[in-house]
Amino acid sequence: MRVLIIDDEASIRKTTRIAVETAGHVATEAPTSARALKALEDEPFDAAFLDVRLGAEDGIDVLPRLLKVRPNAAVVMFTAYANIATAVEAMRRGAFDFIPKPFTPDQIRAVLAKIEKNRTMEQRLQSLETELAGSLPPVDLESGEPAVQRSLEIAFKAAAAPSTILLLGPSGTGKSILAREIHKRSPQRDAAFVTVSCPSLSRELLESDLFGHVKGAFTGAVSDAPGKVAAADGGTLFLDEIGEIPLEIQPKLLRLLQEREYERVGETQLRRANVRVIAASNRNLSAEVQAGRFREDLFYRLNVISIGLPALRERPGDLRELSNVIERAVILAAGPGIELPDLPEEFSVRPDPAVAVGTRVSLEALENEHIRRVLGISGSLDEAARTLGIDPATLYRKRQKLGLL
Repeated sequence: MRVLIIDDEASIRKTTRIAVETAGHVATEAPTSARALKALEDEPFDAAFLDVRLGAEDGIDVLPRLLKVRPNAAVVMFTAYANIATAVEAMRRGAFDFIPKPFTPDQIRAVLAKIEKNRTMEQRLQSLETELAGSLPPVDLESGEPAVQRSLEIAFKAAAAPSTILLLGPSGTGKSILAREIHKRSPQRDAAFVTVSCPSLSRELLESDLFGHVKGAFTGAVSDAPGKVAAADGGTLFLDEIGEIPLEIQPKLLRLLQEREYERVGETQLRRANVRVIAASNRNLSAEVQAGRFREDLFYRLNVISIGLPALRERPGDLRELSNVIERAVILAAGPGIELPDLPEEFSVRPDPAVAVGTRVSLEALENEHIRRVLGISGSLDEAARTLGIDPATLYRKRQKLGLL
């Protein structure tokens, strides 16, 4: 690895350089932040050692400037024992690790080994992702319907810009597939594509999943968690079924969209994230705004580029989904014709005659059968949840348990 040593003390730079070189790496010295930034601009360094007290400069202030030039460089902070709290704060701001002064060459070599192991794991993961992407069949987004063709044209044209995109349409129309395809065609294609399923968690857990939390923020928060906004930094954040996000979280999401700022649950430190947001909903969000269930300012912030995806029943010339269902049913059919049991579960709810009120069955079996029937006659998850008298997140988990997703 190429390693940059940034310290105003010549003796520290020399000791560190010897430890780095005996570990088999290449070292470069820089006594000031100006020299360090020039070196980073000129050469692709893998790691850097930075003193918290860099002469008259504060290493904490120098750190973000280094990471702006080389975001992937692992920066290790040098600090006196009295400044360990400062070093920990530097790690929260992006430093890889810290080493207290005075240090030994073995400590330098140990942290270099950790950096090298981390880089190797990242390279293996990237290799696996590339291999997996190459093994997946291409997504067929062609359509014979003019309305769908127009939607795809808008989506692919908008992919090149950083604007927020809102995908609207019934469940099963391919919103998540289109969102991923937009990401693949965007300047963020090499960064992460992170999905947040808004109806899948309770309000508290959804907020933590989205923005992250700090240790002790709530019962069960035994360690810090960065959250999916941080995971999507530099890439795309896909908010699936945004219409079901609780009102309490909506102002925080609005701030992320407006200011690119957010806070983790349990802390007041303001964090920044450069994320491109794609949202999807099977609801009429304008009606949700009128009903007071969705903030008007959030709706307008999301509705920069709105793309509608028609339901299958509105696309008579584009029935590939139906074709796949028929092909499956023909293959699996027990007799010469296609019967109701040959179709996928989501096409019908087949009542179990053995499960009825007053029969010798458990309450759990009755509940499961009732949930199946209500889902079968409801137009959306939210409608089913209102009928059952439970929140959508609870219903989502019950659907998972029943294998209905």
